[in-house]
Amino acid sequence: MKRTTAVTRCMALAVSAALFAGAQAFAESSRAGLPSAAMPEIIQKVGEADDIVLGPVKYPLFKEAKPSSDTAGHNKCAAELLKIYDPQTKEGLSLAPVPGAKTGFILIPDLTLNVTIPKKNLETTKVLINWTLRVEGVRPDEFDTKCSAGCKKVTDDCKCGSETAEQQEKQLGAYCPWPCLCDSWHGSTVQIFKGGQINSRLKVNRKEVGNIASMTMPDGGAITATQVYDPTISGSCLLTKNDFPDGKFPSTLNIEVEWENNTSLKLISPKKTHMVVVSVMPITASN
Repeated sequence: MKRTTAVTRCMALAVSAALFAGAQAFAESSRAGLPSAAMPEIIQKVGEADDIVLGPVKYPLFKEAKPSSDTAGHNKCAAELLKIYDPQTKEGLSLAPVPGAKTGFILIPDLTLNVTIPKKNLETTKVLINWTLRVEGVRPDEFDTKCSAGCKKVTDDCKCGSETAEQQEKQLGAYCPWPCLCDSWHGSTVQIFKGGQINSRLKVNRKEVGNIASMTMPDGGAITATQVYDPTISGSCLLTKNDFPDGKFPSTLNIEVEWENNTSLKLISPKKTHMVVVSVMPITASN
């Protein structure tokens, strides 16, 4: 999906944490080279409270589904499991949406902050914003207990109804087709937890600025796989007065970072590995 923005100086990169370190080094060197009256203000916020988590938004790809007995119910379930989800007909359970999953861009509360621009600098300031998240993709260890795409029950809050099935899911690290996904099933499945696109974006005063920072998370493999990848997603955006309607900065910048999961994996960003750094740089004759 194509995204456009009027802020052409902003760029978003899926790179290593070296970019983030480089931005900090640049800010420090800038600080040393400017007159004392124009020293930039550096504001850093690190997510230290806890790990942040985004649950999967899709069921896995059911690569194999072998019923233990040749019955109409079991065969029907196998066919539903193996069929790739069709958003038009709502048929198929492989890669079907997980009911109740948080979709779209989700705010990272740890990476929100307000930055005050001095009144005298509203027209003579540049603001450089860098953010970074280390993201781990793992198989889910908690599984959906609501009715799913293949369930014939009518309520949205019905449970799997089987404590045994829920216990099995935790032990196996995989979904049990019955009773949540199918009306009848006994057999074995091979489940591939698919990766896909992970996105992060920056918002200033409730409006998206810059480009989306994106990366592709690899597949999680079959149910024997656990932690599959440990990349970093980073973005950088330089703002000037021309990026605001009045041709000057507002007195306060509300800065927010959001992320989005489009995979079958659970995403985790451990504490102290997601952060945002803001450099408020007054413009002088020397720069």
